[in-house]
Amino acid sequence: MQYARRKSTKDTDKYFLKFLELKKATRKLNTYNRYLSLYKAYIKQYIQISVDDLNELTIINILKNARNKNISETTVQAIYNLLHTFLQYIYKLKLITVNYCDFVDRPHRNKKEQTTLSITEINILLSYCYSLKDKLRYYNLYIALRVTIETGIRRGELAGLTWDNIDLKNNIIHIRDNIVVANGKTILTTPKTQTSIRDIIISNKLKRELKEYKKQQIRTELQAREYKNTRNAVLKWADGTAVRPEYLTNKIKNLCKKLNIAVVRWHDLRHTNATILYKQGIDFKLIQERLGHTDISTTLNIYTHITTADQTRAVEVLENIIN
Repeated sequence: MQYARRKSTKDTDKYFLKFLELKKATRKLNTYNRYLSLYKAYIKQYIQISVDDLNELTIINILKNARNKNISETTVQAIYNLLHTFLQYIYKLKLITVNYCDFVDRPHRNKKEQTTLSITEINILLSYCYSLKDKLRYYNLYIALRVTIETGIRRGELAGLTWDNIDLKNNIIHIRDNIVVANGKTILTTPKTQTSIRDIIISNKLKRELKEYKKQQIRTELQAREYKNTRNAVLKWADGTAVRPEYLTNKIKNLCKKLNIAVVRWHDLRHTNATILYKQGIDFKLIQERLGHTDISTTLNIYTHITTADQTRAVEVLENIIN
């Protein structure tokens, strides 16, 4: 007697977990953790079904329920992209004949206008921190702000920066490391992409300030009873432990509110750097290289708010030339 094979009711979820394990081996830890959190929060409960029962309605239902949780369209798009990649994975395994995401409209990210600081606001912020630099927390913030505003490096790259990767003789910062936070722990990893591994030239003024900051650190180290210098980090506390990335995130917003200037995220200082450079006539290609973007289209897409103003000026020039 032959028995019909009982159809699995949960093999979609099983394949999704296998898919995530594969991504864990090929993606940065913070990217993998992002995938995992999206899966747990918005996808898992809707794929406790057989692969045979998957269809475009499954995708529509997942996106609909995600939107009901009042999340941004940027997050909805991230869910869609993850689903699309997963379906492509099981399509290659010949478990499905089409990618059902192709029959569902791709969500559009919210076009959020970049928040940047003006030159005046930058000087207010820097002056305040510098005036209190006898307190280590403000001295750390001052140096962190100076480096970020001048170089445009990412928060994780700043937290991962060591004195070994600063060439004060030749005015060069070598971006070689990155700090990510996963499950409450800081993890040292490589920068976001291959092009994020880069060398950035700094000004003589920043070089002098870094030299003075380093001298102060040496004096602090000599006075400390216990000193942990495991990584030779640039940003560190009196006991030698490195400043965590989330500390910078929390402090910048509080400082902006206190000083009554535009409230920005730490990442917005990176946008501020790029905006200032462009407005001073620096070519987008050089800005791309300094920021470590893989493709110049990434730089152009992020900073459309300043190129739009240029287009307006271009039209005015043509209008005056053409009769």
